[in-house]
Amino acid sequence: MAVFSKLAKVLIRDTNWLYCPNPSDHPLYYYTYTNTCPRCVLKGEFYFHAAHKPESGTIGAATRRLLILLMQELLRRKGHKVEVRAASEPVDAIFVDYSTTPTMVLFAEVKSAPLLTPSLATRLQQIPIGSDLPHVNLEDHVSLYQSEIYISVPTWHDDLKEWSGTYFSIGTRESLNDTYWAFTGIRKLLISDPKFFQLYIDYWIKSFASYSTRNKSDPVFWFTNGCGQPPSGKKLKYWKQRANTGIESVSDGKSSVGMDRTDDIKKSVYQALKLGVEGKRTNDYNYRVGIISNIHAVRHFDDYFDAIQDVVWTHSDDTKGW
Repeated sequence: MAVFSKLAKVLIRDTNWLYCPNPSDHPLYYYTYTNTCPRCVLKGEFYFHAAHKPESGTIGAATRRLLILLMQELLRRKGHKVEVRAASEPVDAIFVDYSTTPTMVLFAEVKSAPLLTPSLATRLQQIPIGSDLPHVNLEDHVSLYQSEIYISVPTWHDDLKEWSGTYFSIGTRESLNDTYWAFTGIRKLLISDPKFFQLYIDYWIKSFASYSTRNKSDPVFWFTNGCGQPPSGKKLKYWKQRANTGIESVSDGKSSVGMDRTDDIKKSVYQALKLGVEGKRTNDYNYRVGIISNIHAVRHFDDYFDAIQDVVWTHSDDTKGW
């Protein structure tokens, strides 16, 4: 539970919320994780708003832990006698398969950056100062502890051929010490409203398809981490200029998901190679090394993995090498 407590403190704060007045009869505050208004971008309009991008160390530790727990549960449900353990340097996870003789142990590097980080929303209690502007960056949202917080899930409507947001309540945070409120709220939501999980899965699948093909014409592409700069030809509202040249991205390449960041590919491939060279088989254990991720390198497989996917290395009698 500690990892969820730490994550809640970092991911949700009472500062830098975005006021969106569209439509005028249903204005909302938004807490965004990519640099654009999450409601307007579904209509093809790009309003810049600085995202609450989590520190890579924080989000990495949390998502790695979640991926390990997920894989452990999947293996258990399939009846495999595999124990999954979180680890620290030089490996992220250890899989122990007791059904083999000798026991098989997999040392794994884990890359688990998420595809999506849904925006949060809350209803307005009063119109903020400067509300005559299309969008307002609110330095403080002082009523955070008294407001009902919603997860915004983009929803595709086949009949209308368009996207809109669906909002699911995760409750309220009662005080600064209420560190598990988001975790318990999502848990209650999953139990009480099956519609939430189904809509979110539909949204995730469509987003993954757009991310994989770089389909910039699909609005949900702009919710995926690592989606890049807004498309040329679009009218950008109050978009921030970079200090050197060009404009800010909606989400930069450093946020690329799973194994799809090139720096992570290089680091993890080297880590697997190094562990493979240093490992030694014993009578009691047979060792393997590998890379585990929530999403494979869907954009960069051909450039980085295709040529080496069948490579096998081993120890020779006189030296270490291929």
